Amino acid sequence: MSEDDTSRLTPKQIQQIARDRAVGKTSHTRAEEMSDQAEEEYRNALRENAPYLTLGMQMAATIALGAGVGWWIDQSSGSSIWLGICSGIGAVLGMGYFILIVLKMDRKSKL
Repeated sequence: MSEDDTSRLTPKQIQQIARDRAVGKTSHTRAEEMSDQAEEEYRNALRENAPYLTLGMQMAATIALGAGVGWWIDQSSGSSIWLGICSGIGAVLGMGYFILIVLKMDRKSKL
């Protein structure tokens, strides 16, 4: 490690490096441990937030499905009103599902 590298370290980090060197750990090993810890924290954050990440896609899919059904009905019957009606129903159902899941997750996190 050059002098420039050590000037950016905190006293606690310098002590840890000194302890690591005393027991034979290289700085490379320490970096791998820190990398593993950061990766584990990232995985835990994803695991905790995964339900929230899918909600937007589920809501968009519900609206698109409603629009698709409305378009299909319009094409079958020759009318032009069902696309708007089914899209609106899809939006209401998507928003209702969104609110239901968020409330369920909120109750779960309070336990």
